[in-house]
Amino acid sequence: MNKLKVLRHMIAYIMVLIIILGFTANSFAEGNDTTLSTIINDATWKNYVQNSMALDNAPGLVVVAVSGNEIAYTGFGYSNLADETDISAETVLQMGSCSKAFTALAVLLLQERGMLSVDDCVSEYIPWWHVTYQGQDADVKIWQLINHCAGFPNGPTMAKYETGTDPALTEKTALIAKDYELAAAPGQRFEYCNLDYVLLAYLTQVVSGMQFDDFVEKNILAPIGMEHSGFDLPTAQGYISFLGRSTPFNAPRMKGAEGEGYLITTASDISLWIRAQLGQLELPDDLKNAIAKSHEVNTNYQAIETNGEAYYNGWILVDNSIFYHSGMNANFTANLIFDPNRGVGVMAISNCVTDAVQDASESCFKLILDNKHLLKSGVEIYPKQGRNMMVELDLICSSLSAIFAVLILICIIAGITQKKRLSQKSPDPEKAKKRFIVKMVLFVPLMIISFILPYVAGYIVGYAKFGYKMFLIWGAWSLVLMCALMTLTFLLLLILS
Repeated sequence: MNKLKVLRHMIAYIMVLIIILGFTANSFAEGNDTTLSTIINDATWKNYVQNSMALDNAPGLVVVAVSGNEIAYTGFGYSNLADETDISAETVLQMGSCSKAFTALAVLLLQERGMLSVDDCVSEYIPWWHVTYQGQDADVKIWQLINHCAGFPNGPTMAKYETGTDPALTEKTALIAKDYELAAAPGQRFEYCNLDYVLLAYLTQVVSGMQFDDFVEKNILAPIGMEHSGFDLPTAQGYISFLGRSTPFNAPRMKGAEGEGYLITTASDISLWIRAQLGQLELPDDLKNAIAKSHEVNTNYQAIETNGEAYYNGWILVDNSIFYHSGMNANFTANLIFDPNRGVGVMAISNCVTDAVQDASESCFKLILDNKHLLKSGVEIYPKQGRNMMVELDLICSSLSAIFAVLILICIIAGITQKKRLSQKSPDPEKAKKRFIVKMVLFVPLMIISFILPYVAGYIVGYAKFGYKMFLIWGAWSLVLMCALMTLTFLLLLILS
């Protein structure tokens, strides 16, 4: 009987222990969820992100974070300023050059299916392919396009892009490369070039026999479950900085450049993309293998290696463990960062051009990994980077535009009064001739400089051969306005002096 009592007591203790352990495990899991939610909703961190957004007058920004099996979202500001629609995990936005990882993955997927090898020459698949270097025929391997060392320059090739929605633009844009004189020998040096990924998109189309966007949607987006992503979707309102304010801007479509920066998505879909990178989803074997291949570091393939960073397969690799890529179009920016070894990934995406996406994603990523507060002893661990280059350009050009507008008004008033004064004087032909020569020497060069300034600005910011057309497409309206007002000012001074 005593033995029976002891047995009953033992069973009771075991049951209590199981209940306690179960409660503890559940509390631990909830604690992890609370930890991620606490980080992404922390008031200090949110204030940091909002301050960063304020520097660029960013209308809206959304962050998605993945840590293990946990997912959290938080939004800042609006997807549309006019009707004050909150930005959210379901807001449809463009992810810019973060799209390149999808294009590289499409090529690696074709390799998994035995339809090509990244070691193959592009000329094996594209009949019209012909490029030269220093006047001699050259060829480019597929991996050289993937890792941006094919020899194409970025600015001069982008300046030839055409806008439009015709699917034929995929090939037409790729044809920019036909008979092109390369800036460097293939494989010789790294130069980030968007045309490389235009060509990869066209190569995917040729090899698969499908339109590039159809191939990506069917073979990558659908298996991952990214049902709200694609290339031909209406997006939230995009914005640019013009005259110091966030101004609605519907950037022209570039169907031919989809492979290098025009995937449209939502933060909720991006959480699936991150989980796919972290190996958390059940995927077809070929897609799973292609994703794993995209994370491999193969030193046989030349890539950028500066400050501990290298470019491989549509990703920038940091310290051989962390992958990231940023993206910027005319009116959207994004930044995605993940660590497959520690199962953490974060993306921030905005409906304007702003450095806040980088500040938000990187700080959130570090907070998740380190589990530290943003501020420690009053010192910012993650300092803001300052204003975005395009916002700075707008502020400078807007200020100068105002100055030139005032000068034009003064010139007009002076012209009206000068006409009365000149009518009362008898002209001196000799003095008039000398004055004309001085004016031509002084003002004509200034007019030429003011007219070509957008081309000079293009070289300065790394987009050689950009001019009025490309700056208007990319939303640098204040630069174009300033140049127009500057040219008009010098013309009036030439006439009136």
